[in-house]
Amino acid sequence: MAQYVDNEWSVSAKVTSDKPVVAERAVYWSPAGDPYRQAATDSIGANTTAKTWYMAQGSTGRDVSGYFETWVLVQNPGTTNATAKLYYQTPAGEVTGPEITLAPGTRQTANAADTVANNWDIATEVTSDNPVVCECATYWTPGGWPVRQAAADSVGASESANLWYLAEGSTGSDSTGGFETWIFLQNPGAATAIARLYYQTPSGEVTGPAFTLAPGTRQTVNVANTVANNWSVSTRITSDNPIVCERAMYWNPAGVPIRQAATDSIGVGASSKLWYLAEGSTGSDNTGGFETWVLVQNPGTATAKAKLYYQTPTGEVAGPDISLAPGTRQTVNVALTVANNWSVSTKVTSDNPVVCERAMYWNPAGGPYRQAATDSIGADP
Repeated sequence: MAQYVDNEWSVSAKVTSDKPVVAERAVYWSPAGDPYRQAATDSIGANTTAKTWYMAQGSTGRDVSGYFETWVLVQNPGTTNATAKLYYQTPAGEVTGPEITLAPGTRQTANAADTVANNWDIATEVTSDNPVVCECATYWTPGGWPVRQAAADSVGASESANLWYLAEGSTGSDSTGGFETWIFLQNPGAATAIARLYYQTPSGEVTGPAFTLAPGTRQTVNVANTVANNWSVSTRITSDNPIVCERAMYWNPAGVPIRQAATDSIGVGASSKLWYLAEGSTGSDNTGGFETWVLVQNPGTATAKAKLYYQTPTGEVAGPDISLAPGTRQTVNVALTVANNWSVSTKVTSDNPVVCERAMYWNPAGGPYRQAATDSIGADP
């Protein structure tokens, strides 16, 4: 992107193609005088504009451990002005945010802290008179450490739903460090919603907690309270009234301040027999190297047999076959098939519907393990 738009803080993209393609976007933060690619974010693109968007993740909280920034990104790819209104949903209720007007082909950024400062739990609803596209980016700065140590981002959801799936998740820990996983439940509706969580692990499904969400509120769930020290955890969420769900993860390396790296993704509302994941890399050189993992969740009641295919600049490479029992999750290391390849996309096919995400980690040469991370749901055609 810098080849065409250089030194610009706010850049959205529109991709057109004569044939169907899948598009994602990754962003890296490199602070002055500090490690290359200290923080990263990634998200699948939106293939449609909408007049309403929901983003369940967000925080402006701060204490002695550090602080969060949350930015709502609004893109108007249309040919007419769009007037958008932001509403922030917190545990205590809804707070009206700013109104912004976007000229055709422009993007604007809203700082959530300008309206709801020092609030740990914030979801966002955006309404617009003309269709727009919305994302939410969050940055974590630990106390006494360089700015933006970790970052997370996701495209919003244009509809609430009674059912959500989140393929990624981990609460595992060992001598290298450990993960936190948090589920965010947003109720943008006018009626109370009762939601129940179910966790899918390699050994089967575990029933999680139930939550009651008042209208216009957001709640946060720590996955480790139910499935502690488990490296592979997917989530299924049901609700009697429509809600919106996201999931954030943090990587805490041994001996380093909390939340060195972060990922985030909106959930998906349906499983599918076909998934595409445009981003991915297993490349390495003297600056460092990437890990890429494909996460496959089977929330169904029948065994699913899935096949992975990797698309590279030189063509497609057949990946592994995996079999997933009902209510389970499996994790695939892309480097076991296509090692040291900088550009790897993934296609997943399955005889029964599954849910797929992809997580990446950046390990700088001579730097800390998993300095930065990104994650995104796949595209379901």
